[in-house]
Order: sequence, then structure tokens, then C-alpha cells
Amino acid sequence: MSRAILLVICDFLLLSLLALANFDKPKEEEHSDAQAEQVQEQAHADLVEVLQMSLESEQSAREALNDELDQRDQALLQKEEEIRQREALAANLKQNIDQLESSKKTLEEQRQELQAQQQKLQQNLQQQEDQLRQQAQQSNLVQEDLAVARERLRMAQQQLQEKQQALASRESELKNLSQELVSKEREQAILSTQLESANVVKQRLEVQLETERVAKQAAEQHAATLAGSVSDLATSSDAIREEFVRNTPLSLNEIFDRFNRNRLTVGFATQESTLLGSVSKRYLQAAVPIVYQGQAYALFAVNETPFNASTMKRLNSIRGQIAIGEKRYEIPMVSLLQADHRIVLIRIPSSFLAEASITPFTLESDALRFPEAVLVTAAGDKYGEAPFRIHVEDNRYFEMESKLFSRLFGDFSPSGADFVFSKNGQLLGVMVDSRLCLLLAQIAQDVSIPLGAQFNASVAAQIAESFSDEDAGGSVRKNVKK
Repeated sequence: MSRAILLVICDFLLLSLLALANFDKPKEEEHSDAQAEQVQEQAHADLVEVLQMSLESEQSAREALNDELDQRDQALLQKEEEIRQREALAANLKQNIDQLESSKKTLEEQRQELQAQQQKLQQNLQQQEDQLRQQAQQSNLVQEDLAVARERLRMAQQQLQEKQQALASRESELKNLSQELVSKEREQAILSTQLESANVVKQRLEVQLETERVAKQAAEQHAATLAGSVSDLATSSDAIREEFVRNTPLSLNEIFDRFNRNRLTVGFATQESTLLGSVSKRYLQAAVPIVYQGQAYALFAVNETPFNASTMKRLNSIRGQIAIGEKRYEIPMVSLLQADHRIVLIRIPSSFLAEASITPFTLESDALRFPEAVLVTAAGDKYGEAPFRIHVEDNRYFEMESKLFSRLFGDFSPSGADFVFSKNGQLLGVMVDSRLCLLLAQIAQDVSIPLGAQFNASVAAQIAESFSDEDAGGSVRKNVKK
């Protein structure tokens, strides 16, 4: 309890005693008892109030003291933290001092080593200077040798340049000679072809002369009966002339020229199904015109056309056209050959060919008439002759050589859709692949496919399902409408 509070309490007690004292004359007893009781109550209330004030003052003093203690504790903690930091700083300083001492010692050792190395370097420098002086003396000798070597090199380069010029001149001469040789070979090939053509014409004239001589003798022997059998003699003469033509070989140039003048271009426009919908496509194919039993046809292989099995399954619509110069013929229907469905036939009016001055080919009746055949590519850019042999397992086919030789084109290989002619100019067959040729002894249709507005996609799909490209021969089968 503080001194000030004690003083207040003492003052209060003193005042209370003074209030209780009665210095006047005594009055009535009741009046003094009531006054005494009132004074006592007032003193008691004042005492409680003083005690309450004392308690509040004591609490305020204690709170102030606690705040002061907390501040001192906080200051003490801060000082302890500063002490710890200073101790840590002192430890770090000590460690740095130790490291510096160690570094100083290491640097001293390195300085001593560097001094030793410097001494060695000075010694080496002195030695190198001595060596340089010796090398300088030797360099003068090397420079003289180098000058001599350069002069020799210059002379060698000059000789090499002269030889290169001579070599270039010889190469130019060789190139000119090669070009002249190629030109000579081409001229020789042309002369050989012309000579062959002349020999063929000569043979044809000799056979014709012999035929006419025989006919003349026969006419002289039957002069008496000539008037009555004029028609029989004319028929016999036509047969002899036709047989003569069939047995007379033509030159390669004549056959190739006839093919180029008479070949047809067949075009097809299709709508085909794909994974993403429908797509329009166009196809162009070379065809050869033929006449069989008085009817004209265009004939070609299915290789680059929409009539192979895989493409026919996707067809939604198709129309076709044959073009000859400015003339056009809309194709109403195509047919697949009975002997091999890889060959397509298109029936065309003979008048259309006649108006376009196209002479159709006839079929060779005797495939073995000549030992060699003439192959012309479908593109009409190459031709050549080669021997052939009948296929062992199927006599409807014969095998061509894998490589043909032409004096003009060199070696080239046949491929599907190429055309094969007999040496008399008649059509032998069509290549169905790079090795086999279908022999066209006769024409028989198997399945017909209408085009244009009459085209039926489901029927075409049925036809495609009924055969495969790997099945080389045979007819299209199994309940398909023709």
C-alpha cells in the first residue's frame, strides 16, 4: 500500500472521530441516539467510498507497474537478442579472421611458387631467345629453299594448266565425235528402216509379180473357158490377192504410222463415292478401232479406266465419249470381253469412222504366221518388235519378251494396255499386264454396262463383286444381268 493512501485513510479516521465527538450540552437521549446513528451511517458510507477509491488507485498502480514490467522484459529480450547477434557476429569475425589467416598463408605459398616459376620462366626465356637466334639463322636457309620450291610449283602449275587445256580440247573433240556418232547411228537406223521397208516392198512386188505370172499362165491355159467362168476367176484372184496381203510383212514404220493415224481417244466422266462424300473424275484412254464380222468396235484394256473392279464399286454415275478430231460420239454402252474381262469393247457406227477417215484394223486369223510381233505402246510414243511364244497353260494368251529393242528408242518394257500387231499390220491382241497378251482370234461379249442416264450403280457393283482383277480369264458370272 502506498504512503498517500495511508495518509488518506488516517485523515478519514480522524474526521470520523471528530464527527462522533459531542462538545455541546447533552440533549434528550432520543435525539442524540438518532444523530449518532446518522453520523455512524454517514461515516460508514464515506469509509466504503474511501476504500473503493483506494482499491481503484491500487489497481491502477498495479496495472502501471505491470506495464512497466512488460516493457522492461521486452527491453531485456531485445538486449539478449542483440547480445546473441553480437556473439554470432563475433564468431563470424573470428572465423573470417581464421580464413584470412589461412588465405594469407596460402597466398604466401603461392607467391613463393610464382617467384620460383618466374625464375624458371626467365631461364626458359633465355633459352628460347638462344633458340630463336639459331632458328633465325636457319630461316634464311629455309627462305631460300622456299623460293626455289615456289618457282618449281609455278612451273608445275603452268604445265598442269597446259595439260588441262589440252584435255579440255580433247574432251570437246570427243564430245563432237560422240554427237557425230549418235547422229550417224540415227541416220544408220533410219537407213536400215528404209532399207527394210524397201526390201518389204521388193518382196511384196516379187510375190505380186509371181502371182500375176501364175494367174496369167492359168488364164492362158483356160483361155477357151475364160468367157464362161469370169466370175469364178475374179473370186479366185481376190482370194489370192487377200492371201498375198496377209502373208506380206510391213515395215515397223508403216504399222506404227497406221496405228497413230487411226487410233481413238476414249474419255469417261464419273461421279465416285469416297469417305468424305462424292468426287468427280475424268479418264482418258487410247483405243484401237477394229472391224469384226462387219461391225466396228473400239477396243482397249481397263487399266486406266473406271471399269476395274475397285472403281466400279464406287461409281454413282458415268458417261463416255469417243473423240476423233472435232467429231464426238456419245457412248451408250460398254461391254467386257468374254475371253478376259480386262478388255473393254465399245460398239460404234461404221459411218462415224468413215466420216473421220478412220480405217479399222482386222484381226489376225493365224497368230503363228510370223515368228515376231510388233508392240506399240498405248501412248503411241514407242514401238518395237520381239519374238513371242504361246502360253503353256492357256493358249488364249502368248508371252512377250520383258524387254524390247528399238533402234530409235533403245530398250523399253511392255505394260498393260499396249497393243500387239502381226507383221502384216493386223491386230494380234492387247497386253493385259506387263507379260501376257490376250490373243484376239474372235470377239465375244460377256457383260454390257449401260452409260449415261441408263447407268445403274447397283448393277455395276454386282458386276464388280462377281470378278476380281486377279482372276485373269473367264467370263463374268453368277446371276448378273447382261
